[in-house]
Order: sequence, then C-alpha cells, then structure tokens
Amino acid sequence: MDELKINFIGGGNMAKSLIKGLTSDELLSTSISVIDTDILARKTLCDMGVNAVEDAGMLGAAEIIVLAVKPQNMEEALTGVRVDNALVISVAAGVKIKTLTRLLKGHKKIIRAMPNLPALIGSGVTAVYAEQEITSTDRSLAAMVLKGIGESFWVLKEDHIDVATALSGSGPAYVFYIMEVMEKIALDMGLEKDTARNLVIGTLRGSSQLASVSEDSPNTLRKKVTSKAGTTERALNTLSAGRLDDIFKEAITAAYLRAVEIGEANDK
Repeated sequence: MDELKINFIGGGNMAKSLIKGLTSDELLSTSISVIDTDILARKTLCDMGVNAVEDAGMLGAAEIIVLAVKPQNMEEALTGVRVDNALVISVAAGVKIKTLTRLLKGHKKIIRAMPNLPALIGSGVTAVYAEQEITSTDRSLAAMVLKGIGESFWVLKEDHIDVATALSGSGPAYVFYIMEVMEKIALDMGLEKDTARNLVIGTLRGSSQLASVSEDSPNTLRKKVTSKAGTTERALNTLSAGRLDDIFKEAITAAYLRAVEIGEANDK
C-alpha cells in the first residue's frame, strides 16, 4: 500500500491512541497530520513524529480524516477543514451522520466509531457504524485505523452507537467505580492498601479473562462461584435485595439518553 495520508481533527487522548496504533504497525506506511489549538498538545504530537498544526488551513488533502473533538466543539472544529473525497471517521459521542454531513457541506462518506478508555493501552473495544452505501474498501480502511486500539464490532443501526456509548464507552467508569468501592471496603476491614488493590484488580482481570475464553455465559460462571448457603450466595442475595440490576439499568439508560440528547443538541 502507498503512503496513506491521515488528518486528525483534535489531538486528545483518543487521537493519540489511534496515532500510536497506526505508527506502530510496521506493515503500514502513513503520513499523519493533526490540528489542535492547544500548544502543549501539539508539542506532544510532534514528539510522536506527526505534523501538528493550529489551523485547518495548514492541513493538506488526505485519504482519511478522523474527527476526535468534543461533540460541543464539532461545528467550530470543522470550519475550514478540507474534505475532498476523504473517508471521514468520527469518534465523537452523540454526533449523528446527518449532522456531520450538514457540517461538511453534504459530504456523506462518513463512518461513526465509539472507542473506550482502554484504547490507551491497545485493549479497547469499539462499536462502528456505516450507512449501507459505504463501500467495503472504506470499511476496511476504518478497521485498519481502529485496529491498533483493540477490537472493533460493527453495529447494524446508528442508534446502536448510542447504546454502545452507554455500555462500553462509559463502561470503564462503571468498572473503576466498582473497583473503588471494593477497595475502600477492604481498607475499612483492615487490609493493607497494596494488598486490597491487587486483590481487586486481579479479581476483575482474571474474571474478565475467564469470561473471554469460556463457553459458559456470565450467568453460568456466576453460579459456579456460588455454593449453596455459602459466602457468595449471602453476598449476592444482599446485592439483589439492594436492586443492583435495576440500578445498573437506570444508570446505563441515563447514559444512553444523554448520548441521544447530545446528538439532538448538535442537530439544531
């Protein structure tokens, strides 16, 4: 493949993660430029070996444009951006394809993606959506851009990106919150800080790894841990009595509705 020209609009953590994945692929030849208004961000990007500029007018043409700015900054960020026939990949939560098409003066070659924070270490999961008219070549290009940050999964409807935002996009925060609570309880019960943290992290890591390789469902795996009248059953009964299922449903639904609100706000 000839050198692939990629322009990033926004140079935050997600852009840096994608750039790191792209530049670490020895089989891929890329020329990467980034526009970011923050001087410190540009310095960090330049240290990564990419061309970082302040103004969209300083960006040349590219085969791929990655939109990695906050949703509320999208309209301003796209002012003066040269699109031509580039494939546009947006990782902004809530901003719908029809909104991006409007902001990009009718451009329709757009794919939406929703990565999550573990992308920082190449262990993220990303939900991806494209309209039917997007070619297999462009879908492959999007998969190539996202490959370096973890696994990608295509969803069938654009609305499902909002579901993924609430589930996997926000999901790491739910896990960190559970870790935080478990660790605090362990400290309150007298465990040393390092021991408490290692036990909590190791438990979540090992459980996730087991679930990823097991043919059993999470429900079946949970039952394998739960002995009749044992400690785990007592704990699970307490969680059930506290409506944990309902609380999680309410939380994820709230995140989903907020993603929808962001999309509606940007569509005005």
